[in-house]
Amino acid sequence: CRLCREPNHIPLRCDEVEKGEQARKMIEEKLTEAMLRECAKCKNKFYKEEGCNKMTCRCGAKMCYLCKMEGVDYSHFYGQGGTPTATKTCPLWSDHKVLHQMEVAKAAEEAKQQLTQDNITLSIDPTRDIIMPADIPASEYEVRDRLVNRWLQMNVIVSRVTNAPKRGRLQHLLENIRKLIAGHQVVTLEDQIARDLESVQTQVHE
Repeated sequence: CRLCREPNHIPLRCDEVEKGEQARKMIEEKLTEAMLRECAKCKNKFYKEEGCNKMTCRCGAKMCYLCKMEGVDYSHFYGQGGTPTATKTCPLWSDHKVLHQMEVAKAAEEAKQQLTQDNITLSIDPTRDIIMPADIPASEYEVRDRLVNRWLQMNVIVSRVTNAPKRGRLQHLLENIRKLIAGHQVVTLEDQIARDLESVQTQVHE
């Protein structure tokens, strides 16, 4: 271009190219930031390459890598094959690569929406090769977390059933469902488990 000395950018105007360049840099920064955690104490930024989800910063502060809660100890986590409880809300071990993929994908999706809103078209799109959230299969952790939350709700409802034999029968059903949720086939069995929980709810009101 004879005006801005940048590579040929027809049909975009010079000011549109500059705007697009600023948007591209902003998106690249957001994609990087999506994977980072920030220490609440010293503001150091980091991301996990290996290890468990109980993170200790170089300043000594502790946090959960998943939910980012500060000051956690091992009582915050449940182990492999376990399920969340009212206090043990996050798994001690999880696939951080899948987690980072989801975080970057969500940031990319938000960036694309912002570009559309601002009517900006990028010649070099940093999000081009990123798989969007809708195309990423749900992780075992996400599926188990959804089902456990529903299971906990049903457990409270069943505990209030006044008929003791009926309550005992429903609690037995819930225990069998809990074992399925804790199993390694929880993703495959998600629909079945959801139906089983609905069945328990129906029986509560019969």
